[in-house]
Formats: sequence, C-alpha cells, structure tokens
Amino acid sequence: MDEAEKLREALLQCIEDDATAFEPLSKAYSLPKDAEGRDEIMEKCLRDAASVPFKILKLACIAVDLQRDFADKGSTLMISDAATGVAMLEGAIKGAAVNVRINTKSMKDREYAENLDRQVDEMVEEYTTKAKAIYDDVWNRL
Repeated sequence: MDEAEKLREALLQCIEDDATAFEPLSKAYSLPKDAEGRDEIMEKCLRDAASVPFKILKLACIAVDLQRDFADKGSTLMISDAATGVAMLEGAIKGAAVNVRINTKSMKDREYAENLDRQVDEMVEEYTTKAKAIYDDVWNRL
C-alpha cells in the first residue's frame, strides 16, 4: 500500500508536470518557421513534452505489477479492485504511449525519437499483455 500511495502521488505530480512541459511547446509552435534557433527550441520542447507521458507510462507499468500482487494476495472480496485497476491502467498505458508518439513524430533527431518509440512499444506490448492476464485471471476467479 505504501508503494501504491507513492505511485499515486507521482502520477498526480505528472498532471502539473505535463501542463508545465506543454506550455513552452505551444509557444514554440507559434514561432515563425524561419526564426533563428527555432529547430533547437522545438526539439527541446518536444523532448520535454514527451518526457512526462513517458514517465506516466513507466509509472503505470509499475502499477500493473503492483496490481498483480493485489490480485494474488488480496481478499476475495477485494480482487475485483485489482481487475478494475488493471483495466484503467491499460487505458493509461495506451494514452501515455500515444502522447509520447505525438511528440516523437515531430522530432528531427530521428535516432532519439525512434529509440523512445521502441521503448514505448516494448512497454505497451509487455504491460497491456500483463494487464489483460491479471484481468482475465480475476474474472475467471469470480
């Protein structure tokens, strides 16, 4: 439960962090295309904007593993909470992934963008599979 509380606090902080990271990006998009330094500004802003949903993705993956413990060790009356949790976490994982992608799509440093996309793809594949397995396990025990 302590770990779950720390995750909750970290995820809540991501709400503020996301707004903070998006504001400079929205301003950078309004710079004239021929403005000096625009490409460097855009690249930094895109990386910063992608970093928050990437953090959310990592935290959601940790939370999926935590839900496995809750499903395995929790009271029979409470295991439905683990199933509900992983169902919502699957949505959070997919939402975070698409929000990383929207930023990597516009990055000029393709090596950096493709590496980040690869990490995202791996986490989405692994943890949506885990989430489905936990959900199905709980469903079949009810």
